Amino acid sequence: MRSRMLRSVALLVLFSCVAVPPASAQSDGAAEGFWPTKKMISGWIEMVVDRMKDDYQFDAEQALTVENMLKERLPAWLDQNQGELRKLTNEYLETTIGREPPSAEVMAEWAARAQPFINDFAGVVDKLSVDMRDVLTDEQQVTLDGNLAVFNVAVRFANNKVQTWSDGGYDWEQDWRNSPNYHKYRRAQQTKLNTDADDAYTDATGRKRTRPEPTVQPSNAPPAAGGASPATGELAKADAGKRPDSKAQPKDAWQTYVDEFVKRYQLNEEQRNSANGFLRLAQEDRDRYLATKADDLKKAESSLAAAKDSAEKSQLAAKVQKLKEPIERRFTKLKEKLDTLPTRKQRQEAAAQQPVEKSKAADKETSNAGGAAPRGDG
Repeated sequence: MRSRMLRSVALLVLFSCVAVPPASAQSDGAAEGFWPTKKMISGWIEMVVDRMKDDYQFDAEQALTVENMLKERLPAWLDQNQGELRKLTNEYLETTIGREPPSAEVMAEWAARAQPFINDFAGVVDKLSVDMRDVLTDEQQVTLDGNLAVFNVAVRFANNKVQTWSDGGYDWEQDWRNSPNYHKYRRAQQTKLNTDADDAYTDATGRKRTRPEPTVQPSNAPPAAGGASPATGELAKADAGKRPDSKAQPKDAWQTYVDEFVKRYQLNEEQRNSANGFLRLAQEDRDRYLATKADDLKKAESSLAAAKDSAEKSQLAAKVQKLKEPIERRFTKLKEKLDTLPTRKQRQEAAAQQPVEKSKAADKETSNAGGAAPRGDG
């Protein structure tokens, strides 16, 4: 059975919706409600890591390193956002136990407050996955790629759902757990999620996803947690709304590189699917990073353009480069994955074709020059 690390991490946030409030809870009303104790969170993380050992085939040192990463990052994020997360959780739970469904206006206000946490948490996971790669083998990184792809499907679903609610599209017949039709719609959504997750995993890894036993999200858990969620920024929101239909996206330099790679090596259909899967995952990974750093990068580039002192320019140029380095690393990783696809025969044929293409390019350049540069000895 394959365990999904990032899915399990998302369940940690779900867990916050059903845990007992700590004894140190304040009495100001804002702190009322359900919240996990530090011991609960620590125990949950240990359970997650134990399941990850089977999925990633960790050795003892890797398991300890990843466990320490999770215990360092996740409790800190929960503590930092405890006040608003607790409010959102309580408000959602209150809608599930009433006799009447909440209004679309009430859920629009709730969703608008919940969505930033979806994107913020996705940013936490993104940074965590980058740091994890330092202790993973190549094969384990492929597994991580697959888990990230599944995670991104969940993030997109959650983002799309709360965006619909935020826009006034809450449909109580589908979304309210006490509706007679709720479970029918829920099953249909789960089936689509599983299909999308399976496809994303295969695209990212080139292998079929072995799905674990279904983990049924508690029906009283808010979508902000269930979506495995959170990162702020318009790029992340745009990605959540549009990325599922990759054909609708304008080509960027990475897409162009992959298209040229496919053409150069004459990849077959299966190889093309893998290449495009690698691309889609890399783009999502890149866009989530940009969502957290876009403002910093824009400010640094603006300051660099306005700088007049050479020392200041040098310092700002270094800052811009440092902000761009994670993007360059992601692109390098994409190229490395693509390089695993062509067979030896395809590489040989591509190498043999290069001199021909260079010759054609030279002929075209001469032709464009109007024949002004004579060829040969004459």
